[in-house]
Amino acid sequence: MDQGAQSSVADEDVRRLADQMRQALQTCSVHTVGPLAAYERCTAALDGGRISEQQFREIGRRLVAMSEERMHAYESQGEQPGNSPKISRERRLISFVDALFALGLRKKES
Repeated sequence: MDQGAQSSVADEDVRRLADQMRQALQTCSVHTVGPLAAYERCTAALDGGRISEQQFREIGRRLVAMSEERMHAYESQGEQPGNSPKISRERRLISFVDALFALGLRKKES
C-alpha cells in the first residue's frame, strides 16, 4: 500500500474513532453524576481556585490507587491478570484517568 492509501485509511480510522468517542461522550454527558459531570466539577474547582494543580492531579492519583486496590482484590479472589475482564476493565480505567488528569503514567510504562 502506498503512502497516500495508508494515509487515507488512517484518516478514515481517525474519523470513525472520533465519531465513536463523540457518541460515547454525548451519551454520558446527560448524566448529572456521570463521568463528564464529575470531571467538570473537578476542573471547575481547579479553575475556581478551590484546588491547586497538584491537588487536581491528586484526584487522578487516588482514582488510580482505587483501581489498583480493586485489581489486587480481584487477583486475591483468583482472577488471572492475563485473562480477567475485571482486571482489564480496571487497567482501561487507569489509562483513561491518566489521560484526563495528565498524570503521565503511560510515558512511565514505556
